[in-house]
Amino acid sequence: MKESINWKSKKDVLKSVQQDGRTLQYASEDLRNDKEIVLAAV
Repeated sequence: MKESINWKSKKDVLKSVQQDGRTLQYASEDLRNDKEIVLAAV
């Protein structure tokens, strides 16, 4: 799963963390600090 995702793309990361919040660890640092992404992960 994590191999096919662009971890610098907000759209891709948001979709991934909505399905499995644990994938947040693979996101770029900027996106790991993005409030919308973090809230979707929990």
